[in-house]
Amino acid sequence: MTFNDIITNLEKLDCQQLAKLNAESARVWNKKNKHASFTFKKGDEVRFADENGTVKFGTVIRCGQKTMKIEVESAEGRTAHWRVNPHRLKHVNKLFEKKEKK
Repeated sequence: MTFNDIITNLEKLDCQQLAKLNAESARVWNKKNKHASFTFKKGDEVRFADENGTVKFGTVIRCGQKTMKIEVESAEGRTAHWRVNPHRLKHVNKLFEKKEKK
């Protein structure tokens, strides 16, 4: 069964089945989200794409359960803080990506 099949068949479920599906999807989401946050720690260099698709480079300054606080320095030398879901973060490969950052 594909994802589109699941979405199409939601109308066929009764309220009890929808509630069970909602609870199970929330459980799986929380398990995956919690695991993702453990892969980063304070001081890690990371990259992520903002809402426009622009890649940002920064440093993890706080690790929360749902979001990481990332310090990003702009080309002008200004510092901005971003709250980013850990699923959107990637560790920076210091050997290859550091050149792209500057």
